[in-house]
Amino acid sequence: RGTVHILAGRARDLYLLKDPEQIQDAIRDLETKTDDCREFINQLNGLADEKGLELISSFELKFNEFLKHTKRMQNLIAKNTDSTRALAYTVLYENALPPYRESIELMTKIVEKNRAELKAQSEESNALYSATQTSSFIVLSIGVILAIGISIWIIRSISSSINQAKVA
Repeated sequence: RGTVHILAGRARDLYLLKDPEQIQDAIRDLETKTDDCREFINQLNGLADEKGLELISSFELKFNEFLKHTKRMQNLIAKNTDSTRALAYTVLYENALPPYRESIELMTKIVEKNRAELKAQSEESNALYSATQTSSFIVLSIGVILAIGISIWIIRSISSSINQAKVA
């Protein structure tokens, strides 16, 4: 989600630049951030269940739409004229921002879904830990009782042998 926010912020910042060299640097930075985001999406695809894949697929569609408009805006700004800047502004705010907002909503759903799953797994692991802890305590208690019982038996056995030896 953060990378998508960064992309939108960098696209907005790109609009404000006038220097051709800074514009090219900003475009390269946008491309790097886009690659980072695509890598993150690929990682999510590898981890997701069916519902997650459905959400990620929807996110990807909106994200790609956002990127298409952002790329168009980049091309317009690279021309660096007043008319192309005005058109880039329109592309940014009328075309790129709606799919950006929708992609953020979808990413939020993915995060909420993952949080719910993590919470359920955490509760399950806590219950398992509690059961294991109880079982371990019971086994340890039985071991201590057996050790004490065997110790008493050995001590009595030795004591009775010594007493028999004294009597004889």
